[in-house]
Amino acid sequence: MSSSSSSSSSISSSRSSSSSSSSSSRYSHKKQQKRKNKKKEDQDAGHFEYQIGMKIKAGQFVITRFLGDGTFGRVLEVKTCNNTCNNYYAMKCIRAVERYIESAKIETKILWYIQDKDKSGAFNIVRLFTSFERYDNYFMVFERLGKSLYDIIKQNNFIGFPMKYVQSFAKQIIISVAFLHQNQLTHTDLKPENILTTNCEYKLVPFKGKQIWVPEREILKIIDFGGATFDYEYHSTVINTRQYRAPEVIMGYPKWNENSDIWCIACVLLELYTGELYFQNKDDLEHIAMIEKAIGPMNYRHFKNSKYKTSFNYDQKYFDQHRSYFKWNSVAPSDSAIERVKKLKTFEELIPAKHALFIDLIRKMLCIDPEERMPLRKLIHHQFFQQVFQD
Repeated sequence: MSSSSSSSSSISSSRSSSSSSSSSSRYSHKKQQKRKNKKKEDQDAGHFEYQIGMKIKAGQFVITRFLGDGTFGRVLEVKTCNNTCNNYYAMKCIRAVERYIESAKIETKILWYIQDKDKSGAFNIVRLFTSFERYDNYFMVFERLGKSLYDIIKQNNFIGFPMKYVQSFAKQIIISVAFLHQNQLTHTDLKPENILTTNCEYKLVPFKGKQIWVPEREILKIIDFGGATFDYEYHSTVINTRQYRAPEVIMGYPKWNENSDIWCIACVLLELYTGELYFQNKDDLEHIAMIEKAIGPMNYRHFKNSKYKTSFNYDQKYFDQHRSYFKWNSVAPSDSAIERVKKLKTFEELIPAKHALFIDLIRKMLCIDPEERMPLRKLIHHQFFQQVFQD
C-alpha cells in the first residue's frame, strides 16, 4: 500500500511538474512573442506615412516611388513639380524619434559645412539640396544616386572587382576622405554600403571566367555623415561597423582620430578586391587575433591603456608570464572562433605577386599603431596609382 501510494504520489507529482513546465513554457513563449511584437511596433513607430503622387514641402516635390526602409526611417524618390524640368532626388524621411531627428540635424549641419568648403562638388561627397520638418518627421533631400558598392558586390555573388576598378575606386575614396580630414572631420563609418555610384547604368564585363556588373561611369560618392566627428568634438568610444573597426577603437582608446578612417578604407579596398569582408569576426578578442594573424603581434602596451585593463588579472588573462604574446587560444570563446582565425589568409596569400603594389598600399594603411599609418594626402601619390591594369 505504501509502495502503491508512493508510486501514485510520484506520478501525480510528475504530472503536476509537467503541467507546470508546459504552462511556464507557454507563458514564456507568449512573453517572448509579446516582446517581439513590441519591438516590431517600436521599429515601425514614427515612420512617415506617404502615398505615391503625394506632394510635399508646399508642393515643391511629388513622391514618385519607395526606395527603401532603414532603422532611421525610409527613403523615397521624389521629383520637382516644376513643369520645365523633372529633377529626381532621394528624400530621406527620418522617423519621429527624437534621437534620430537630432542625429539627422547634426548630419545636415555637417553636410552644409562640407558643401560650403566644396562648392563645386569636386570631392565626391553626396550633395544635400534641402532639409525641412513636417509634423513630427524630418526630411533631407539628396541628389539621386545609384547602387552602393556593396549592392554591386552582392549582385555579382561576392566575386569582387577587377583591379583597374579597385584602383579607380580607391583613388576617389582616398581623395574624398583626405578632403574631410583636411577639414578636421572623421567620417567614422566608411564601408561599401556608404559608397555609392553616381548613376543607375551598369554594364557586364568578363572577370574570373564570369560576367560581372560594373558601373557604366566609375564616379563614386561618399554618404552617411550621421556619425561624422570634428577633431574638437566629443569622441564616442564606439564607432565604425565592427568588421572595419581600427585597433585603437576596438581597445576603447578615448581619443581616436582621423587615422581610424584610414584603417576602414583599407578594409573596404580588400573587400572590393575579394568580394568578401576581410575581418569576418564576431567579437573584439577574435578581431584582435585576426589582426595579429594578418599584420603582426599586438604587444602589452596596446592592452595596458585599453578598456581591457579593467579586467580582473588582465595581465595573466590575456598574456603569457613574460607579457610577450596575446593568449588567444586561452580566451577564445569557441572552437569555431579559433578556426576562423586559422583560416584567415595573409595579404600575400590573398593577393597575387603581380599586385605587389596593392599589397604595399594596404600595408601602409593597416598599421596597428594609428600614428604609423600613412596619411591619405601622401597615399594618393603611392606607386599603385601609377600602375596600368588590364584586369
